[in-house]
Amino acid sequence: MLWAAFILSAMADWWAVATDRTKIEQIFKPLTLLLLLLIAGTASFDPPPVKPALMAGLTFGLLGDVFLLRTVNRFKSGLVSFLIGHLAYIVALVAALSDSGSDSNNANRVWAIGAVLAVIALLGLARLPPLFAALGRDHPKLTIPVAVYAIAIAVMVGLAVASGRPLTALGSVLFAGSDRLLAEDRFVRPIPTTRWL
Repeated sequence: MLWAAFILSAMADWWAVATDRTKIEQIFKPLTLLLLLLIAGTASFDPPPVKPALMAGLTFGLLGDVFLLRTVNRFKSGLVSFLIGHLAYIVALVAALSDSGSDSNNANRVWAIGAVLAVIALLGLARLPPLFAALGRDHPKLTIPVAVYAIAIAVMVGLAVASGRPLTALGSVLFAGSDRLLAEDRFVRPIPTTRWL
């Protein structure tokens, strides 16, 4: 039931954003993450320390979503909330990786983390200079916070891919892509479909 409600709420949120219905978005954007929090709260996790970290990440994600609503529009507060959320996800992923079996598996994961971070760094080099140039020109006080955020999300993606869990990896990559679009739209050049994407 919770999963069905979550999917319906997410679809309603996407529809509201795509059709520019702000009042409906104000309801369904937070409701979607609240439902995901309830799903996580009723699930069991192995190892157990993953659950509180994941719940903290989702809670700060919910706060970030509220801060980024167009009617609230508190970008800095949203940035800080999502940063704390990503740090919580990093804690959850480290707990999961540290509990995951043999030394050879752990060695493979270390190499996987390094490879993923290298790819992220290489791909980021193509798009980060225009972002940081725009930040330095128009929002110099945000340059360091955005850089710290970019590092946190890169580490989170690397750990998620190294976890060997395809949905975890996919979710982290989608989150990073979403944040990249948001940064491009807000600081470099407007992208008409950014909010929906």
